[in-house]
Amino acid sequence: MISPVVEGWKQEVLNLARNYVDEHVVFRGTFVNYTPWWGGNFNAVTLNLSSNKEAYVTSPDPKSIVGKTVWFMRTAFGDYFLNNLGITKGKEKRKSKIAVVVRSPTLVVNMDDGLDKNGNKVLYFGLKYKDDLISLLNKVNEKIGNKISSEEERKRRMFDQLCREGGAQASEYEMLKDFLTVLCIPRVLLRVGGKLMGWYFKDQSSNGLAQILALLPVRPQTVRFELEVRAAGVEERLVKDFVESLIFTLNYLGIGSGANRGFGRFMLEGKPYVPSKINVEYNAEELYRRWSKPPQPKRNDSFPVIRGIVELGSLKGGVEEALKCIGDSTLKVNWMIIMGPPSRLSERDLQTWVLGLPRIGYVFLTKNNKRIQRRQSYIVFSLTPQNQGEYKLFAIKFVPVKLGSELGVIEKAYYVGNRASKIDISPQNVEKYIEEAMDNVQKYITQVCKSRSLTAPQGTRTGEGR
Repeated sequence: MISPVVEGWKQEVLNLARNYVDEHVVFRGTFVNYTPWWGGNFNAVTLNLSSNKEAYVTSPDPKSIVGKTVWFMRTAFGDYFLNNLGITKGKEKRKSKIAVVVRSPTLVVNMDDGLDKNGNKVLYFGLKYKDDLISLLNKVNEKIGNKISSEEERKRRMFDQLCREGGAQASEYEMLKDFLTVLCIPRVLLRVGGKLMGWYFKDQSSNGLAQILALLPVRPQTVRFELEVRAAGVEERLVKDFVESLIFTLNYLGIGSGANRGFGRFMLEGKPYVPSKINVEYNAEELYRRWSKPPQPKRNDSFPVIRGIVELGSLKGGVEEALKCIGDSTLKVNWMIIMGPPSRLSERDLQTWVLGLPRIGYVFLTKNNKRIQRRQSYIVFSLTPQNQGEYKLFAIKFVPVKLGSELGVIEKAYYVGNRASKIDISPQNVEKYIEEAMDNVQKYITQVCKSRSLTAPQGTRTGEGR
């Protein structure tokens, strides 16, 4: 039995530790996702399945939040802060003077109906609708007929039917409509579509379908977490830059899979705690205005620099419709449509690599033929809710000041599919390709997505941070 003296001593130590921690808290707030959350690991697994009956929704982790925040800070301020965050070159290791703590409640969902324990919709689909899904896929497959022998071509046509006409065909099944709404977002279709067709043609089991559902995003307003920033012995400028960058990152850059295409956006819920001695701007709209025309930090490497925000239009409807519009507007096949006939350009002439599209992009080669594996995306597409169910669509530009200083002179590039295509790469040309990409994206949004109640921004494109 522990004596009262020892018990009192333990409580005093705990109180001292708690007071020490509280003394160094510089920010504490609750965030909730306003776009679909698509998981935080590399496999884009949103659910941890405990069985075919229940699953746990993954939550954002401090490491990914800090990593994305630091990346943005480097594009916005340079590298003045890296040592204080324990980021050093070489073998020397330092402890970061800023720590982030995330506390998230356990979110359990019923795989059968897609609801949490309070009856709120979390998933876009439930296993109890499996037979309805198979019935819909059967109808689509039968409509295509037996003339298509290629399995890949049949899958492509089935997806075309599902995403163009599937909503009408699924009108009697509410959950199928929701399922198609998220499935037909290009980035989701690219990652999940093949697995869904493999399940339909070869499996059709509940277990197989549960594995596919674990790869889909979860609905907005379902994932919440409390985030706390602690700083000890840190100058006020760094605290201010870090906290404001963190809020901007969660709101507009996003975290998790698909963040460059609008997924994983989190906004503050209620008023956060910020000590009165620290002058932090936590209003996301004010931060948006600030970074629309940002100052340009000096860099002597090929790291990207934030160059401003391009407003693309406003769209009424659900957030999934807005994400689909963003995804559609970045596809080469749709760029060819808005260019109209006759177009002498081929898909190979359209520089979508600045958008970081998967599978369709360029891999750089240096003069010594060294392959540079990573294809950076210099554009982040985002959206934010407005009044009366409207979403503002915009893009954030990140352009390297220099190219080649660390990697050697970039002489040529080629498609991932090994179709040789020489291209002159320079910071000036990168900006040119970005401008051309933004023109094509905005044309598609204003010309094609207007049927989805889209309104174009007034006047010419603004906030480009020139």
